[in-house]
Amino acid sequence: MGISFFTFKFSISDPDLVVKSIFFFIFLFSISAGYAGISYADIIGKTLDSRKRNQLYAIKQFFTSIEAFIGGLLISKIFNVSNLGFPNNYSLSLLIGFIGLAISSIGFYLLKEPASEIIMVEKDNFISYLKNVPTIIKNDTKFRRFIIIGNLASFSIMILPFYIISAKKRLISIILI
Repeated sequence: MGISFFTFKFSISDPDLVVKSIFFFIFLFSISAGYAGISYADIIGKTLDSRKRNQLYAIKQFFTSIEAFIGGLLISKIFNVSNLGFPNNYSLSLLIGFIGLAISSIGFYLLKEPASEIIMVEKDNFISYLKNVPTIIKNDTKFRRFIIIGNLASFSIMILPFYIISAKKRLISIILI
């Protein structure tokens, strides 16, 4: 919502402020998403057995792909409407993203976390924990796979802009033929 507001309100008069606000809000979103991801994984781990978790993630990936495709079509329509120019088209697309995040946040808020047993364990300090990370990664194959797959999935996102450019060039060449 913040990026949408700043884009709508200040993109013409103060573009530097808009760029700074984009960096700020993406930073804020990344930090909060990191914490939310930990909580989400904990709740899913407590509520579903491993078979149902696998099924949930497969179904979630399937519908996320469909939603991303529909979202791409919607955004292309927004940017192709002639009476909706800059900054309104960007503001509207960012507002739609905010609405999607708000819906998912409400869904996350409505999840009921089951109570779990509290186990008191003596905690290491942060430096000791960091020193143990290589050992944990070396000995825990499931965690190591999780880290590798998570990083590979992140790398796959980086190439998306290049796919879009390539698809656009190919689509234009097909249309012109």
